[in-house]
Amino acid sequence: MTGRRGRAIFLLGAGCSVSAKIPLAANVSQRCVCVLARRYNLTPVDAHDDPNAALQALVNAEMVPERFVLPSRRGDWSGLYTYLFAEHLKSPNQQREIISRVIGDREFEINWAHACLGTLVQRRYVHTVLTTNFDQLALQGIIRTGITPVVSDGLESLTRISPSPARPQVVHLHGSMHTYDLRNSPAALTETGDDRNFQTMMMGLLKQATVLVVVGYAGGEEGVMNLLQYAAQTIPRMVVYWVAYEKSYCDLSPGARTLLETGENKFFIPDQDADGFFQALTRELGEGQPGWVADPILALAEQAERLRGNGDLEIADLIGEYQKRVSHAVDTRQNVDGSLVAARQQRAKGNFKAAIDLLLPIKDSETTTRMLYAQSLQDAFDENPDENAGLIDQAITEFEHLHRFAPPQQRVRHAESLIEALFDRVDTLADSDPKFVAGVDEILKVIASARKRLVRNDRTAKALLLFYEARALQEKRSFTDEPDRGPPTREAIEKYQQALKIPEALGDKVAEARDGLAQALVTYTDEMLTANPVPSDGLRRRMRHDIGEAVQIHRDLVEHAWHNQPNSDLAGMLENLASDFEILAKLKKKGPFKETPLLEAVRAMERVVAAYQAERDSDGISEAQARLEDLRQKMR
Repeated sequence: MTGRRGRAIFLLGAGCSVSAKIPLAANVSQRCVCVLARRYNLTPVDAHDDPNAALQALVNAEMVPERFVLPSRRGDWSGLYTYLFAEHLKSPNQQREIISRVIGDREFEINWAHACLGTLVQRRYVHTVLTTNFDQLALQGIIRTGITPVVSDGLESLTRISPSPARPQVVHLHGSMHTYDLRNSPAALTETGDDRNFQTMMMGLLKQATVLVVVGYAGGEEGVMNLLQYAAQTIPRMVVYWVAYEKSYCDLSPGARTLLETGENKFFIPDQDADGFFQALTRELGEGQPGWVADPILALAEQAERLRGNGDLEIADLIGEYQKRVSHAVDTRQNVDGSLVAARQQRAKGNFKAAIDLLLPIKDSETTTRMLYAQSLQDAFDENPDENAGLIDQAITEFEHLHRFAPPQQRVRHAESLIEALFDRVDTLADSDPKFVAGVDEILKVIASARKRLVRNDRTAKALLLFYEARALQEKRSFTDEPDRGPPTREAIEKYQQALKIPEALGDKVAEARDGLAQALVTYTDEMLTANPVPSDGLRRRMRHDIGEAVQIHRDLVEHAWHNQPNSDLAGMLENLASDFEILAKLKKKGPFKETPLLEAVRAMERVVAAYQAERDSDGISEAQARLEDLRQKMR
């Protein structure tokens, strides 16, 4: 280890181990009820591995309260976890046995999150890892860098932990697979938080730390969360990043929300799986992939250099021969894929232009290499569209080749990449640029081509193509001259609605699709009002229904942005909501209630001004204040 870059502490929860196939609490509960049902001889042999049947048998025997069976007749597995350990699996030996059965040999495996964590420890960004997990993945990630950390896996060993350690530290807050006292029950978890040594250790660490990063942790245990809350009150400027799998702040546990609302410098990062977060973090820091992954033979050579004997000649010969073989492997290794490996490392570091240079000579060798080359071109463009404008055209050329010549089962995937790149290019064009509509038409042609190649039951691809089509139709209509648009159409609305019937297929595009739908509803209503200044009662009701749907969508998005996104994003959502209310005001008949939508629009724009003020965006403030004054004038 060299250098001293920071004093970060990471707190890891069960979510960090999911991709290594370490089960969550709910999976442990399912295994527990099956073991208990067998132990008490309550279920037929053929039901031994059916958790729901085992749970029902335990309930029927009055060994588990019926409240743990949900109306769906499935178990409340998360709620059962602490109950089972408190009432049925009380002894440390029983707990260790069941955890060992569930985890098995997976505790000696490793996933990408812990591999990257090891790199952060090796490079001295992180000096202490706190974990609520029983597995050894954090330890494995650090050991593979050649470092052996100090380990505390029981309350009695907390005195080993230093707030300013010379060596890295791993602290198992609930014990580990190899401790003599696993802490699972509510009482045990509370005792952990009440332990004086634990309190002293945590406060000492947090006072000396530059930042606490929480990853994959739900924050449900009172012991740990009470201490973190106390620390946040005692050290109000303590920096905390809460990296959550949940998509919204509202979905966090009450303890997590309380922590993030205490003091200053508390940040929430939603919708992150652990592997993806650590990949992005190491890229942002310019560290790339772990060294032993990037060059495994060199890592082996470093291990060989550390192997020592006791002076015995035969042992010395064995070590010497081993070191010779490793040295030979280093000297004669054939880097047939050297450029590809090096390019992946540059991508992992965020050096996309360096990756492009490495991939250019070999991009025609295979589909995977061309795909990586095209992605690197697009990523480099996305970093700085103004400076790297020409790269998106090159990326499109490569994606077009992949779409045209790739195997049929991969063409839809490549079509999606091509469509995203084409949208990137369209976004660089001015609204008045004649190439804009031509660019959107090209996107629609790719969508039509990809749809012909769809597997009949591929609902995911179908939903994505519907989303892309709706977006393209919407943009084309927005930037087509009014005389050429034709009559108002609900085509984009219907495409969005069809795509949103399968929200899981859209992934991180769900919010964009919902916003697109709301915008399409507003645009259609505005165009209908222009064409029908005095609409019939039936048409008015239809338009009010559409605007009502748009208002509800934008209110949901505003609420989400309020908790999860920067002020600039929140301002944009609020401006959309204000526009919705302006249209709604046009639909209201004259009378005392007509002013209500305008009042709501004013309130939304007042929040827009506040959001831009928080961002210190003088242009945004000026434009928002002008629009706010215009709305106030309309109410007079």
